Parts: sequence; structure tokens; C-alpha cells
Amino acid sequence: MANIRNAQTSITIVKPQQVQYKRMSSRYGKRKGTFSSHVQYLLVGRGTDGKFVSLRV
Repeated sequence: MANIRNAQTSITIVKPQQVQYKRMSSRYGKRKGTFSSHVQYLLVGRGTDGKFVSLRV
């Protein structure tokens, strides 16, 4: 492991509307490799049983 001195950490906050996903399949008639702005994936997580659960409170 490297010893790094005086390192600064920069965190960029982005809005969900700014996130783009690269399509990995041609599902729903869209070409593979194109980009999607579908942000609903950010609103769900995985439960203890592996199923999707809502992150909304």
C-alpha cells in the first residue's frame, strides 16, 4: 500500500437528472451501448433476500 501525504479528497455531488447509464442489452427496443437517463434505479436498493426494495422513506 502506498503512503500518500497531504492528499485531498474531492467529492462531486450530482443530481439524479444528471446521471446517465450505458445500456448493456437491447431490451425495450433500444440499441445496446446507447445511454439512458432512467433514474428510477437510484430509488431502489436490495433487501436482505436480494429483492428490490424502495429507498423512499
